[in-house]
Amino acid sequence: MSSRRVNTVILCEDVQQEVFFRRLLRSMGTVTHTIRVSRNPAGKGCGEQYFRNEYPNEVAEFRRRSNHRGGCLITVIDADTNEVSFRYVQLDRELIDHHLTTRISDESIAIFVPRRNIMSWIKYLIDLNPIDETVPYQEYKGHESDCHPQADRMNDMFRQQAHSSDYPPSFKQGISEIERIPH
Repeated sequence: MSSRRVNTVILCEDVQQEVFFRRLLRSMGTVTHTIRVSRNPAGKGCGEQYFRNEYPNEVAEFRRRSNHRGGCLITVIDADTNEVSFRYVQLDRELIDHHLTTRISDESIAIFVPRRNIMSWIKYLIDLNPIDETVPYQEYKGHESDCHPQADRMNDMFRQQAHSSDYPPSFKQGISEIERIPH
């Protein structure tokens, strides 16, 4: 086991989410060697199910260690064909089922729920044109880091407080979740 000090955990479903949020955090000034990632091992079943199983464990661990080290828990789960609000309720239910309290307002647990998936946000961030969040956009299989400029753009939009009514709804919610990340 590594002795490095982990301050930030990214809990996600897949490589594309990991790459996007690692870059977003780096763009925000987070030291990348202080990040631990928990994601579904490739080819080991449903990423969404893995995420829901791990979420209560990661929240419990974050709460246990945050009194000593601070940091944050970044959680990323696709809405898929569901509404974004469905995922928030589902995650609250997972915590309650594991005898944990739901997130409190000042807790550094950010939940990002791209609808349909993270590629919707990436597509939007390419040129800021309206998107249909129900459409499965082209993935960057094998070229996941091609999303780095879009992750940087999301951070810039947050820093400039460029909250727009033109944002896709799940993206708008994602921008507000950045407030939970210490920066």
